[in-house]
Amino acid sequence: MVVSELTSEYVSFLEQFNPNIQENIVSAFNNEMARNHRRKNFIKTVHNLDTILLSLDNTKIELSKLTLEWLPDFKVINLGVNLCKLCLDIDFKLDDLPVSGNYEVNNVALQNVLPVSSNGAITVVYTDVTVKGRVGLLIQGDSFVPENYDVDYTWNSEVSVSYFINRDTKVEAKVTRPTDDQIIAKTIWTQLKEVLTTILKDQLKGVVVEYSVQESLADEDEKL
Repeated sequence: MVVSELTSEYVSFLEQFNPNIQENIVSAFNNEMARNHRRKNFIKTVHNLDTILLSLDNTKIELSKLTLEWLPDFKVINLGVNLCKLCLDIDFKLDDLPVSGNYEVNNVALQNVLPVSSNGAITVVYTDVTVKGRVGLLIQGDSFVPENYDVDYTWNSEVSVSYFINRDTKVEAKVTRPTDDQIIAKTIWTQLKEVLTTILKDQLKGVVVEYSVQESLADEDEKL
């Protein structure tokens, strides 16, 4: 069932139950996030990203073995349930998200003279990550099903690299720039965003579909 199929009487009926159902869904989602946080202590979750190839002027960069060793926690800033419009209004924030891997840098012009390259380890930490937007709800059978995600992410990032200049000397460097200038972070983000959205869909759906539409409305009707 979609919004266009709801009668005005049914919309009015739903408006009565919106606050209580919203409270139940928010509580259930927070409980699920708390369980996920506890699971981090004994279950290692690794999300592997694809190798990335970048060309910047005469320089070629390869980023490989990129991983997010983390199960993100979506902390609720706001989670609103609008039964009349059959949607969720979401505003979540996440902890820092570190993506680590290896890098190799080659200068094409230099390769013609001296075939050397630079390689080492790279970590991109995404900070102040938020996701905000609207998620459509379908009524399938006796369940609310989250579909049609219209959400936007915001984030900042910090890039750090480490490499050896000889057997015993390790160099570490860090770069912090405005998001628009972070070419590497923006390129990795394309994949990371897909990972985060998939996790969000799984976790949100797992909570919302547990609620029986008929039982939820019947329970609230008895309270009234």
